[in-house]
Amino acid sequence: EPSVVHFVKNDPEIMELEERTKDSKSEGLTFETESFSVYGVIYTVDFHWEVDGKTYKYSIPGGGFVSFEALVEILGVANTDKQDENSDKKNNADEASSEKALTLDNVEISETTRQFVSEVEKVDFSNPGLVWISKVDKETTVGRLKEANRLDIEYSDELTEEQIEEINAQTVHAGDWALISMLPFDTEESLTVTMKNGEVFRIRVTDARDPLGLDDRTVAFVVKTNNNNGRSVQSQMHWSNTDLAGNSVTITQAGHVEYCDADASVWLFEYDDELKAYYISNGWHTDGTTKYLTLHDDTENARISLESKKENATPVKIEKDETNGTYRLYVQNGENKHYLTYNPNNNYQSFYSHGTNSPDSNCDFHFCLPEESGTNASHKATLISAQDVQHGQRLVIYQRVLGKDANNTQVMYYYAISADGELVPVENSSDSVYWRGDKNIEWEINDLGNGYYTLSGYNSDGEKVYLVPKNDGFVFSSDYAAFSGDEKHLSISLPGRDVNGTYTSQIASWDYNANTTYGLKVTGTTTASGTTTAIAPVEYLKGQEFYFASRDPIVQGELTEVDTVSNKEHGITIQMYDFGGTPSNNRLPWMTNVLKDDEWLPYELHQGLTERVLVNGWPVSAESGTSLSEIFTSSNSKGKADNLFLQNAYDETGFYKYSCFENYAYFNETSKNFSVYEQIGTPYGPNGGSNSHWSKTNNFGQTYNFPEDGSGRDTREGQHTYYQRGNFMPYNTLNPGNKRENLYDPDLIPLAANDPRRDEDLYIINGSGAGQSSGNYFFGMIMSAQFM
Repeated sequence: EPSVVHFVKNDPEIMELEERTKDSKSEGLTFETESFSVYGVIYTVDFHWEVDGKTYKYSIPGGGFVSFEALVEILGVANTDKQDENSDKKNNADEASSEKALTLDNVEISETTRQFVSEVEKVDFSNPGLVWISKVDKETTVGRLKEANRLDIEYSDELTEEQIEEINAQTVHAGDWALISMLPFDTEESLTVTMKNGEVFRIRVTDARDPLGLDDRTVAFVVKTNNNNGRSVQSQMHWSNTDLAGNSVTITQAGHVEYCDADASVWLFEYDDELKAYYISNGWHTDGTTKYLTLHDDTENARISLESKKENATPVKIEKDETNGTYRLYVQNGENKHYLTYNPNNNYQSFYSHGTNSPDSNCDFHFCLPEESGTNASHKATLISAQDVQHGQRLVIYQRVLGKDANNTQVMYYYAISADGELVPVENSSDSVYWRGDKNIEWEINDLGNGYYTLSGYNSDGEKVYLVPKNDGFVFSSDYAAFSGDEKHLSISLPGRDVNGTYTSQIASWDYNANTTYGLKVTGTTTASGTTTAIAPVEYLKGQEFYFASRDPIVQGELTEVDTVSNKEHGITIQMYDFGGTPSNNRLPWMTNVLKDDEWLPYELHQGLTERVLVNGWPVSAESGTSLSEIFTSSNSKGKADNLFLQNAYDETGFYKYSCFENYAYFNETSKNFSVYEQIGTPYGPNGGSNSHWSKTNNFGQTYNFPEDGSGRDTREGQHTYYQRGNFMPYNTLNPGNKRENLYDPDLIPLAANDPRRDEDLYIINGSGAGQSSGNYFFGMIMSAQFM
């Protein structure tokens, strides 16, 4: 690894290595895109075994592996009884997902299968360049086979480095055949099995892949009306039920990615390989259900509808115009295509299904990420491991710096590297970083192969620059004269990703002029203003490890779950309780009898209710000395909960972290698991009457008036209030169509105007609004752990 180890440059072997590396880079899989769409090639290899009128299928991910013995066992080629026994694994490709296909350790090979394989003379693939097959004489691994045979694998873009390592660690036993996917393909191929007695079997092989890389992506559809403005396809139908509403939005571009205003509807793609089309859905509706976009191809009544059931929806085909990077969505009836079309002459500026084989610019859609725009807009990126960094991702690269605030108290600050060569303060919140303003702290990573990458971004002047630590600077323009277009001078390595296997990584680059490797380091003293902090290139051994966050859109009207760590596996017990009842019967008097202090009742943050010392393992009331064991009883218990703590926070720091001010959590009483969301939530209720507690000024409630815009919110007239920060309400779900604004921090101090989380969407809980009793406020939790 020349960029890490200090080689002598004039060593002939090293020079030869550099030339081979340079050549291999030019042959690697790279993308230069003009728009949001291209992420990489995502594909699978699907084996179809047909017998007695039935087809059994098993899939491996692109670049994946399956042994012949395992394939015969899974498809039931040698034993028809096995086909019925394992039909849940073979009857559809979804059950053989890429994740499940990574390891075959749970496949038990029967004696029937072993006997069948022992009678096989040879196994051939119709195009050896697509799937490599070889019989092994002694036990080995997939990784060793790839190395020994110099296999050049194009991995499916969905595979992580850890999954590829898992594939390579698979064992191939002596006497078995190894089948390794090499490249994606769009032809129908076959696997031919020739037995020693001359009998021949053929297994049909296809490649399921999404040619546009849109599967499981969420975007807004926007048709441009001029250079910077457009109309987005909204999820609400008009009264005519023949078209879709069109919101006016502003389109901005950062690098190769287009953005639009945050209130544009977000649509989810689901690719169907057999139909070569996409199911397109949206989950933000007045009734809270998912709806599927359907273009009707009736030439007499071309229209659009939103279907509640997927089976009633028509999948939409998509074609891309390579000249301008736009997309056209259509369904086909014979020779006629019906396009999703913008209607500028409609009073509602709407969209409809238009039958034409000569689409115009009103059929050209841009796929945009909906976000706030402007110099004060909020942006977000989610923390990831250095090993999970993938080709084409947009990254925020940041460092933690211990400093002192205005009160001379030690505080941890977070700074991201910008394309202007500066450090930009960012806010760290659970597993994400937030910032306001321009997007010039985003870096796009390009995998050159052989452990080399480029990190490119756009500075405030719109120029493309590269993050490259060198002796005389660390950010260079793409046309920097000294590079002369030679990509090796722009390349960096990420030792934490490729060598060390750590969560973080240095950013290292070989300086051909100084004949040494350089890294990066945050220098200077850190204060509340951050004015004396800078980023500088240093010799590699003095460089710092950096954190990486994957750029995410802040989408509206959509709930997103985050990964969590199992507290049970780490010896932490969470016992949940629901005290039940209503204020009019036993619940409120019961708790009042225990606590004996009415001061806690006015729905405020209230501390000091219990003594600091436990009695028989229980807190006791500071007012009466009554034990809280009278409340936490077995009849109120809802079981032991799991998966509350954030995975990324644990991976980064080793801490078990959850905060309702940063993530909403819902406890599923059936599964006993928490669903933790990226979003935050709050109850709300009417102002006045029997629920006058909502109007108290010290409950930091915000008053607003109804009726509103009819977008699924409460339409009763009058004033309502809500709590202006995240809340812990584990027995209530969130309504993605009903939201307010986040305005307070955990200490009830108003968030500053430039705080990245100020005005963040704050979602209303379901069941809230009719008063205090509509939300479940009377619950408890006991958490315990053994520790050293």
